Amino acid sequence: MNAQESVTTSSYGLCAALLAALLAAAPVAAQTTETRTSGTVLREGVPETYVVQRGDTLWDISARFLRDPWLWPDIWTVNPDIANPHLIYPGDIIRLVWVDGQPRLVLERDHGEGRLQPRIRETDTAEAIHVIPLEAIRPFLSRPQFVGRSELDDAPYLLRAVDGRLMSGEAHRVYARGFRESGDNLNLDWTVVRKGQSLIDPETGDVLGYEAEYVAEAQIDRLGDPATVMLISSQREARAGDRLLDLTGTGLEAGLQPRAPNSEIDGHIVARLGGGIQIAQYHSVAINRGSEHGLEPGMVLSIWRAGEEIRDPHARRGWFRGRKVQLPDERAGELLIYRTWGQISYALVMRSTRDMDVGDIVRNP
Repeated sequence: MNAQESVTTSSYGLCAALLAALLAAAPVAAQTTETRTSGTVLREGVPETYVVQRGDTLWDISARFLRDPWLWPDIWTVNPDIANPHLIYPGDIIRLVWVDGQPRLVLERDHGEGRLQPRIRETDTAEAIHVIPLEAIRPFLSRPQFVGRSELDDAPYLLRAVDGRLMSGEAHRVYARGFRESGDNLNLDWTVVRKGQSLIDPETGDVLGYEAEYVAEAQIDRLGDPATVMLISSQREARAGDRLLDLTGTGLEAGLQPRAPNSEIDGHIVARLGGGIQIAQYHSVAINRGSEHGLEPGMVLSIWRAGEEIRDPHARRGWFRGRKVQLPDERAGELLIYRTWGQISYALVMRSTRDMDVGDIVRNP
């Protein structure tokens, strides 16, 4: 399975994990504001129903109902009347109801009989909506821009071309070393990258990882030490020392479900993936926290713009005269982790409420 197929297939699995949380109870009349429970997760002006549109994501739909879209499992429950509650399609209706004073969401589906019923939909799964916009992250699943230091340093590498040339292009055979498995356990398809600039942790000054400059695709032609690989789909000429990355299994995990981290996270955005300067909704970023800090794909973090320290020109008396003022941090949005290494994670900005930039703080939501 290639990276794109893995992303598409696992996205349906993700929908299954989340939509298994839809309830089966018949809708009841919405209660008045006075009778609703305190501390509700609902946003102000929440609609009673929403008709799913083509191009929607599950996160977008949840944002219409919830202040924090990633908390949707709190109000969605299993619907036993839907035999296959794995997918949501354009035209489906999401209805807000109240059960024992608590808000719940119900999935309803119109089958052309003038009634909305929870039944199996017989249609192509390609029509189903995704949880997040997959097109925004596919390039960084199949061709990473930054890779953790240990992952790149330990990766197999090109030794020299079979014909002795210094640089090799498409359809050239090249010797390679460093493959740690053999036979049926070894993937045959690899991506050739070149170690670029270092990614530095702004807190410690340590090297977190390296820029992974894309070079080519390669297939193992002959096993051994050295092995022989064939270069295919070359974007630039390969040379000795270039690294080979195994990108199978880097799609979204089927069990991915948005949730808060289990440990305290306090880090920074260290790079914007895809180039550019400004960071906004649906942009991918790299942060200086990874699996070593307890992060996993699906975890949600808040983004904060650090408060500046300024001098108050209007202070004329008292103990604060001439002193600087530390402005408070301001919340700027949320991001969702979708790929991790030891000390680096890739994340997609899911909501942006103000300008964001490299250096902004990421914390538990």
